[in-house]
Amino acid sequence: RYLNKAFRIWSKKDKFSSTFINSVISHTDTEHSAPAWMLLSKITCSSPKLDYTKIMESWEKLSSEQSPNSNTLGYMLCVIGHIAKHLPRSTRDKIVGVIKGKLNGFQWSLELISSSVDTLQGLCRASAKTPLEEQELLKQVCRDVLSTCEHHLSDILLKEDGAGHMNEDLVVKCIFTIGDIAQLCPAIVEKRIFLLIQSILASSSHVDQLPSSQGTTDALASQLPFQVSSAMSSVIRAHAIITLGKLCLQHEDLAKKSIPALVRELEVCEDVAVRNNVIIVMCDLCIRYTVMVDNYIPNISICLKDSDPFIRKQTLILLTNLLQEEYVKWKGCLFFRFVSTLVDPQPDIAR
Repeated sequence: RYLNKAFRIWSKKDKFSSTFINSVISHTDTEHSAPAWMLLSKITCSSPKLDYTKIMESWEKLSSEQSPNSNTLGYMLCVIGHIAKHLPRSTRDKIVGVIKGKLNGFQWSLELISSSVDTLQGLCRASAKTPLEEQELLKQVCRDVLSTCEHHLSDILLKEDGAGHMNEDLVVKCIFTIGDIAQLCPAIVEKRIFLLIQSILASSSHVDQLPSSQGTTDALASQLPFQVSSAMSSVIRAHAIITLGKLCLQHEDLAKKSIPALVRELEVCEDVAVRNNVIIVMCDLCIRYTVMVDNYIPNISICLKDSDPFIRKQTLILLTNLLQEEYVKWKGCLFFRFVSTLVDPQPDIAR
């Protein structure tokens, strides 16, 4: 974080000359290639127009590999997003085609999916003359990828034998890609995608448990026009919750329907990753929809007494941030639950 801040300050002061950047580029094919690409990803955002032939050659080589180094390629994608305005239109279009192909084929890791979507935005911005044109270009580029994700999820989740042949890694990549694209182009995300993501949450293996007074996953399931073929794994459901949170941030009506179901997960789910992601999403939604989430703060704060120390610590950090920013007020049982953390058996929580 401090390194990034230092780079931003230096960039504003024009500390990175063409000579310096060219010197860093010269190290990208040496034994120092990894740190060189990392450094380039931080400084090219303020770079002057240079000869980026070497960067493009490295991109063509690494992007064509079957199993590229995710860290290096991630930094490289970041660099390309920064220098997009200096590249010829034909080169930008070619890179967009490669990235779309990789996303449609689910060939890259989760880390690279986020970098890819960010780079697509940089490439579209460089090709557009106005923000409106940039958004239209993004829609054109992302619509195909989103359609591919929807098709794969439908095949796996809705067909009777789909879950039996399910590739968990592929499902997670679909869900993750939808979440990233939804943040850039919320207008192209159709209701069917909302329902697919909601259906994963409604596939909980806890459906036979008593309903919560705050709303249930069962209630969510009853609103869906279809059901998934079987209960999804905790890994898939954890990722689906994050993507559902991203969709809710863009669509208030979806948030109204989904928040009670998310709270339900805190009450019945035993998986740490799922509950952790619910807490993260609920606290993010509290910033966007403060009044809507306020009634559920007691449900979140009860996690300060959770049996898992990771959940207790995560809840403490996130609620503290909300209190400091005044999205949450000291009222009800919140104060007493915070006080109870002073005697937490974990020293780093009690401090």
